[in-house]
Order: sequence, then structure tokens, then C-alpha cells
Amino acid sequence: MILRICGVRLAVSSRSQLHEGKTYVFCVNHQSHMDIPVILAAIPIGFRFAAKKELFRIPFLGWHLRRSGHIPIDRQNPHAAVKSLRDASEWLRGGVSLVFFPEGATSLDGSIKPFKGGGFLLAEQAQAALVPVTIRGSRAVLVPKTQHVRGGPVEVILGNPIESEGHSPRELTARVREEIVTTFENGKTLDRNTHTLSR
Repeated sequence: MILRICGVRLAVSSRSQLHEGKTYVFCVNHQSHMDIPVILAAIPIGFRFAAKKELFRIPFLGWHLRRSGHIPIDRQNPHAAVKSLRDASEWLRGGVSLVFFPEGATSLDGSIKPFKGGGFLLAEQAQAALVPVTIRGSRAVLVPKTQHVRGGPVEVILGNPIESEGHSPRELTARVREEIVTTFENGKTLDRNTHTLSR
């Protein structure tokens, strides 16, 4: 509903098939607050967000996140953040997939920032597969620090799952970030005028 109201035209492509009975940690680059409804529409299996607490204060969207059982992470309160990560770990062990934004916040300049390691540590401990997810175009729809929404195309690319077993969180972090950066920089060009995806 949010995407339709905002005039967002979503294109989703997947490089492999995801299985409902398998646990994944989806690692997503963060270009805009519009990424939340985009991911809710793009990922084809059930999951929970583990996202910064501020997102849960956004009208309508934040209310939905809380009522649906997603996990707010308070980055200003270390004790609360640890509890949130424990909750996330319990979700994973219970077979529920999670979505993380490993940059920790939206990118103000559009580049992909260094990744934080919390989500990768959880994936390694729970032996959950990591899925690199690349979003392109959402920053043009809703620029960070603004409230002006422009309709337009947004592309989501779901990468191949990466098994965490046998790899350190540092190795997983580097591998996932490299794939997202490569996909983000070398993907298709979004054509806002013709409403299509072109090279």
C-alpha cells in the first residue's frame, strides 16, 4: 500500500530460489527509509527486521513493525542493544529469518558504508545462510533527511545464499559487502522517464 501511494514501481530479481523452511539472514544496503516497505514487498518468505529503534517511531510504518513483532535495536543504549541481539538470536534458532541493515543507518551520500558485524556474528552462531540483498533507486524516491517522496523505479536484487558454517564473521562481512557493492555499482541503470530498467 505504501509503495502504491508513493508511486514506487518495484522490480525484484533473484539469483537463486529461497526455501520457506530454511533460515536466512538477509543483509541489505540502506539508501532510504523507503527501503523498509520495499523489503517487505520484495522478500518472498517470512522474516523479522532487526533495525534501529528510530525506524519504529515513523508513523504507520513504525506501528506496523512493532505490531508484527520486528526487533528494534537501541544503538544509544548498549544494554538494550545486547538484549535486542539476544532476541534476534532466539528468532534465528527458532527457524525465523531476519533482515539486517549492516551499515547501521541510511547512507547520506548514496555510497555503501562499512558494515557492522553484529548480524554476521549471529548468522555464524546460528549457522544460518546469509543472503546479500542490493537495493537501487530508493534514495531517488526518498532522499535521507527529507520528507519529499518522488515516485519512481526501485530495483531489488536477491543474491545467492552464502553458508556461514566454516567461515568467520569477518570473512562473511567482507564477502557479503563485496557482492552488494559490486551489484550496486555494476547493475542496471534505472530509467525514471520510461519506467523501465535499462543498461
